Amino acid sequence: MQFFRWLALKPDSDQEEMCQYIWDQFHVVVSASWVSRHLALAQWSRHTLKLVAKEREQVIRNKYISAIGEYQYWQFVFVDESGCDHKMGSRKHAW
Repeated sequence: MQFFRWLALKPDSDQEEMCQYIWDQFHVVVSASWVSRHLALAQWSRHTLKLVAKEREQVIRNKYISAIGEYQYWQFVFVDESGCDHKMGSRKHAW
């Protein structure tokens, strides 16, 4: 089925994105509960993704430390992410 091929390419999609995909491809309106029920019938389950921090890669870490060494402490700006939209960043679950 075309939907499951798409989902295999985008496993971190949430159910609203799946509903939108079905509308875009087939012009059929479905609910998130419909998607959930059909994922369960096809034995697709949601699981937690394990993200590996880039800081673990020593070469990348050394480049970063070298790059920030050119700045003074007062040139840094830190942002509180507590009010941001978490759908835009890395996802923690996939299908």
